Amino acid sequence: MITMENIKFLNPLKVNKTIDIVYLMCPMHIVSIKKALKELKEGEILEVLSDFSHALEDIPNWCKMSGHEFLGIIEGDDYLKFYIRKSQVDSFNDLS
Repeated sequence: MITMENIKFLNPLKVNKTIDIVYLMCPMHIVSIKKALKELKEGEILEVLSDFSHALEDIPNWCKMSGHEFLGIIEGDDYLKFYIRKSQVDSFNDLS
């Protein structure tokens, strides 16, 4: 089970790209993440800023289904920061 306590980072990550999807809701938050990941190389890290409460479940679950590595979450003042490492294979490569 994903909880805020077991997924906060103690050390900063080297982020390759940051997207701000604050105010975006389903399904646009996932569409924005997918588009941003297409611009990254395998192994690079995407930081996603979101205030959408369902993103706590949506983003980790989407990463699992698509084959990308969900690294965790950090709480910001008004939003959450999600971290995703791009994998070689995207299980949803055919979807726009």
